[in-house]
Amino acid sequence: MCFPKRLVWLFVMCVPMLFMSCKGSSPKLVKRQELKFTVDSTKLGDEVTFGGIAFRIPKGWLPADSTMLFTLKKVAGGEFGRFQIVPQAVFQDPATGAFVKVSLFAKQMAAGQTFVNWGRQYVDEFHSTHRKISMSEDWIGLSGMPAVLLSFGDTQTAQLKLAVEGPPPSELSFSIPTDSYIIQKRSIESSIGSVRKL
Repeated sequence: MCFPKRLVWLFVMCVPMLFMSCKGSSPKLVKRQELKFTVDSTKLGDEVTFGGIAFRIPKGWLPADSTMLFTLKKVAGGEFGRFQIVPQAVFQDPATGAFVKVSLFAKQMAAGQTFVNWGRQYVDEFHSTHRKISMSEDWIGLSGMPAVLLSFGDTQTAQLKLAVEGPPPSELSFSIPTDSYIIQKRSIESSIGSVRKL
């Protein structure tokens, strides 16, 4: 299975329209689905590991320079409330400028806390600090790991934020120019589909 049809439609139809006709309802818990991503290994490069997960970056994407990582770390410092992220690395496509930021969450899961509970708090916090953004929320499973995928964007950029169970919880944040999203889609879904627990 590829990306959920709702997610593909969101970017193809809604992003160019600034989401004006895609106002979502209030956040709610959606039943987690064990998606079977079709991973095309020819679209992927090296496997990298951070925190408790490993995944393969899209083919041709390279580590970004230290200046970009430093800038993203400064932005992340006040990005959203209790769920502050600590960026670990950035990988970028030299041709389009698309990139993925790999981060660990400063906020750990409490003893006995489930990821669904922790993730619900994460999603609600993101919504509360980004009230002007309309987004899609999908609760999924990746190789047996629970995860939540937030997708949103504007006329310039499509954004995907994937929070994955730890320990520690991790986030893959993809930023893709909208004019190259269709070209990048298979590489990005293959990269997400390659996520596995260490």
